[in-house]
Amino acid sequence: SGAFLDVPGTNAHLEFTAGGDDSLPEPHPESALVLYLGDAAAVEETAGRCGGDVLPAANPYWEQVGAVTVLDPDGFRVVLVPASWP
Repeated sequence: SGAFLDVPGTNAHLEFTAGGDDSLPEPHPESALVLYLGDAAAVEETAGRCGGDVLPAANPYWEQVGAVTVLDPDGFRVVLVPASWP
């Protein structure tokens, strides 16, 4: 089973799938959703809409590239990257 989420205006979508064990996953610092937002202004705007605290990155690479890490409502990390996907 799964769900598709459209990212309006981008021709992109996120697909989440699940199967087997129905237990809930536990958040881990290296388990993250990484979003390449294109530039620093988009990262700042998106981080502001998230309304949570900015966390130190679990992986130092993300801070080296200027990414911002926030928590989603379930306690998982979301990394907002100020670059476009190559």
